[in-house]
Amino acid sequence: SHDTYLSSVQSHRSVNPWELEAFSQIGSLRRDIRSAFGSSDPVRAARSVATTATTLTDSLSGTLVRGSSAQSEGFRRVIEQIRSAAGRATDRIQGDKVASEEEVRASLEELRAAVERALEELRLVRDSSIPRR
Repeated sequence: SHDTYLSSVQSHRSVNPWELEAFSQIGSLRRDIRSAFGSSDPVRAARSVATTATTLTDSLSGTLVRGSSAQSEGFRRVIEQIRSAAGRATDRIQGDKVASEEEVRASLEELRAAVERALEELRLVRDSSIPRR
């Protein structure tokens, strides 16, 4: 589970606090996306996920400035991909416009893929910060 993974990451004292925060926030977004796929109101759920994703990327962008390193450049790029996917999702399903089920699923799938890439990049950043013996 995600919580077990976070506990294992926390056991490495060399892991930066921003990495732990990023794992936590992105893991939460990942759960929200999964829930949205099965929601009884997928448009509302997708709107909520897009808003959460935008807020998360704003938060992580500020955090990453303080946690800057060469290894985190790939992660910065995927955070921008999440932000872009959230913007496209918002454009597809905004306001009173009735979005088709395909548009909603495509938006959620694009966000899901960006989140998975972000988690993979974050694992690479984490792995590069763990001292080797």
